[in-house]
Order: sequence, then C-alpha cells, then structure tokens
Amino acid sequence: MRFKKVIPFLVLTLLFVLSGCTDIISLQKQNRELKEQVETLKAETENLYQLFEDISLEVVPANVMIYTYCYKTAFGIIYDEIGGQGSGVVISSDEDNYYVLTNNHVISSKPGYQRVEHEIYDYKMNKIRGYVVFSDPNYDLAVVRFKKQIDLTLLPLAAKNPEIGERVVAIGQPEGQMNVITFGKVIKYIVPNCSDCNPSESNVDFPCILQDSFTNCGNSGGMLINHQKEIVGINTFGSTDTSYGLAVPVEKIHAFLAEHDFSI
Repeated sequence: MRFKKVIPFLVLTLLFVLSGCTDIISLQKQNRELKEQVETLKAETENLYQLFEDISLEVVPANVMIYTYCYKTAFGIIYDEIGGQGSGVVISSDEDNYYVLTNNHVISSKPGYQRVEHEIYDYKMNKIRGYVVFSDPNYDLAVVRFKKQIDLTLLPLAAKNPEIGERVVAIGQPEGQMNVITFGKVIKYIVPNCSDCNPSESNVDFPCILQDSFTNCGNSGGMLINHQKEIVGINTFGSTDTSYGLAVPVEKIHAFLAEHDFSI
C-alpha cells in the first residue's frame, strides 16, 4: 500500500523534472537564436560601415551641387532674380569638360524670366559655370557640362532597374548640405502624381522608383545607387508620403541618353 502511495509522488516529480528540462532546452534554443541574430546584425553593421566608407571615397567625388538663377531683364538691366538648388552626378567627360546628369526641373528657366545661369559646385565646393547640353521634361532629365578643374569620379549606369526590396543609397545635397549619404530600399514602382508640377519642367508619366532612403529639397537630380556603386536612378521628387522619395529609373535614363545620341 505504501508503494502505491509513493507512485503518484514519483510521477509528479518526474513530470516536474521533465518540465524543467524542457524549459532549459527551450531557453538554450532561444539563446542560440538570439546569438545568431546578434552575429547577423553585427555582420550587417560591419558591411554597412564598409559600404559607407567605400562610397565616401569612391562615389562622393561624382556628386555635385547645382544652383540655377533666373533673371528678369529690361533694357539689359536685371530687375528681378530667383534661384534654386539641386544635385547632380558626373557620368562622363571629354578632354575639357565633365558631364553631369540631373533633373530638368533643376535647370529649367522659370516662366517670365528671360535669362538663366547655372553654377556647379563639385564635392570639394569648387565653383564652376555650368551649361545645359540637352534636357527633356518628359523624362525630367538633363545633362549639364562644366570645365574640368580637379579629378572627379565618373559613375557608371546600372544595366537594369533595381528590384523591389533591393537596397539603395541616395547621395545629394538636401537643404544645401553637401555630400549627404542615406540608405534605404526600393518599395515599389508608381507613376508620379505631381499636380503642382509645371509640364515644361517635369512631365513624367511612367513608373518611377519609390524608395525610403531619406531625401529632401535639394536632393532633386542626385544619384540613387545600388550596393555595387552603380546609378540605378535619379532622385526626382517626394511622394505624398513624405518619408519616401521618387526616382527616375535607370532604364529611362538609358532611353533619354540614347534619344540624344549621348554615349558614355
């Protein structure tokens, strides 16, 4: 009889021990998973830091700031002036000049203004006069040339558009700050809805890259690159969601350059 009374106690004890073992195994599994996550995060952080360093050294020298000044004149006298600032990326050169890719709306003259001038600032803030080579509001793209002063990087164009989810980097001059680098990814492709856009400046009706790297006023015309340091888009304007930006995709850039017989 005494043995029968002991059996339930032994069973309960065994269940308690097994339960404790299960908890220990579960905790060990959680610890392993957490350690793996920490190691993955550490590796991603190191890779991101290395990418930032590579971009700073290899890509930023292709980044430029563009100021556009529009003037009203009468009898050769300037009586009104407005200006705007954007970004651009050096994509080509010849013996004397560099050629910059930017937005058409960055370099366009405003309605009612008879004269327009462009100033280019390279990544070291050297100022050079810029001249529009060609532009097209239907792509919202333009090519501007300026005289060589120092050695600058020529950044290559990617062969195809980035995929949804692909990580990208925006480089430009938001609010006039020089050489700002931000990281993000491609969210989707959408046709811009720009009710405030002047069709003579920006008349884009094709799907553009919606991406979440931080961009702001002054980023227009700046580069969007992949992690292989190739241009995958030109940042053009913000979306209705201010945390996202829109960029003209690289396949449209290729089409724009081809239409104007411009080879890189």
